[in-house]
Amino acid sequence: MRPAVTAALAVLLLPGAGGATIVHVPGDHPTIQAGVNAADQGDTVLVEAGVYYENVRFGGKAIRLTTFAGGAPPGGAAVIDGSYPANPDSAATVYFVDGEVETSVIEGFTITHNAFRRGDGRADGEGVVCDLASPTISGNVIVGNTPHGIWYRDQGEPRMLRVLGNEIRWNASPQAGGGIFIAESVGPGGSNALIEGNLIVGNSAHEGGGVYALFTQGNKIVLRGNEIRSNSAPVGAGVRTEKCQSDLTIEHNVFSGNQGAALSMYDYAPGTNLLLVNNTIEGNTAGVVLEDANDAVLRNNIIAGNGSGITLVFLQSYSGTYNDVWGNSGHDYVGCEPGEGDISEDPLFVGGIPFDYHLTAISPCIDAGDPADPPDPDRSRADMGAFYYHHLAGVPEEGAAALSLAVWPNPSATAVHLIVAVPAPVRRIEVNVYDTAGRLVRRVYDGPADAGEVRVSWDGRSEGGLEVAAGVYAVIARAPGLVGRALAVRT
Repeated sequence: MRPAVTAALAVLLLPGAGGATIVHVPGDHPTIQAGVNAADQGDTVLVEAGVYYENVRFGGKAIRLTTFAGGAPPGGAAVIDGSYPANPDSAATVYFVDGEVETSVIEGFTITHNAFRRGDGRADGEGVVCDLASPTISGNVIVGNTPHGIWYRDQGEPRMLRVLGNEIRWNASPQAGGGIFIAESVGPGGSNALIEGNLIVGNSAHEGGGVYALFTQGNKIVLRGNEIRSNSAPVGAGVRTEKCQSDLTIEHNVFSGNQGAALSMYDYAPGTNLLLVNNTIEGNTAGVVLEDANDAVLRNNIIAGNGSGITLVFLQSYSGTYNDVWGNSGHDYVGCEPGEGDISEDPLFVGGIPFDYHLTAISPCIDAGDPADPPDPDRSRADMGAFYYHHLAGVPEEGAAALSLAVWPNPSATAVHLIVAVPAPVRRIEVNVYDTAGRLVRRVYDGPADAGEVRVSWDGRSEGGLEVAAGVYAVIARAPGLVGRALAVRT
């Protein structure tokens, strides 16, 4: 189960003001690259369904390359297959290498080198290369690329990578970073990276099957609200970091079924912020391995049913508090002891197929997080794990029937419409927007509803009226015995 539930992103409200135009592919230009070349700053390049054997370079343009039309979901998948490059040294499928900015956006594509090669001379290459650029990569399926799904570095320049709401799967590297590789982010001007709301699954490498960060310094890397599962690597199957001096925050993620350690941190400098907060780590070959990763903070996590729980090697200082470390076959604690507020009890997940990592009403992890942390959105004490338990009377999460919830347009830089299909009259229904840390951003509707549809809009602002940042937001609708969830991506 994905932390922010949605399998596909819907449609995009295309620009129609400020002189921006829409360039159609293949209607106006036969190839994606020709459409990109013809576009001006602020334009949208709209690509119809089909397979495009291309290697696309943005050329520094702040444009939106998308498959999403303004009136209805696209009729089929648009695939960019980079495995037949014109030049063998330019085999990545998509390039951001010319100083692109946040509004240089690619969304809605399958980006691939065809994971099912037929021995017909196809070339390997990255799915997306970002070098000294700050693009936004949202709502894509990045699949079947070698050596990386996404490769990024900034070489000390002030850049920002945004990876929002993608499926990153079945990418492979013979060395490191099958899914995402963050490299050489060094120096006081080093960039930030936000990896949020993605499904990172089935990637493989020698180190960092899902995500790998090497030699980063003086910046901030945030992994939030991702599902990182079934990746494989002898060292750090889920996430691996080495020789880092950056603030690293890993929060509200689910790590499950990884063949290797869910998280492996090595040679992390003292004095930097290495925070692992409110993650659910279950069913991996190992849970968390900290090797010379000093000043690490583990708080409010559920680490259960792994080959080992928390393993510390050569640490000078470490803080582990208010975690549930339980049922790890090779010992819950290796090289350390339980900390303040730690428990060792079955977290009592909802379960089912696909497995649901929300907490049942009798879970010992409810209201068991650090009491000094901000309260959960329902104003109760912080819970442990990636998902908080909502205490709204009469709305148990476990056993609740699915409530249909649609978000349109999505992704969007403007207002979105939220449509809830209500099967029968209810005395009360809530429609709320949360960030992926589980904090309430906006209560959009709270009141009775007749059978039919509840249609409301969210203008992208918080309860205080401030415009929220770009990122992934969870939309949750609740009524007695009913719950619906969807993902809204703000660009």
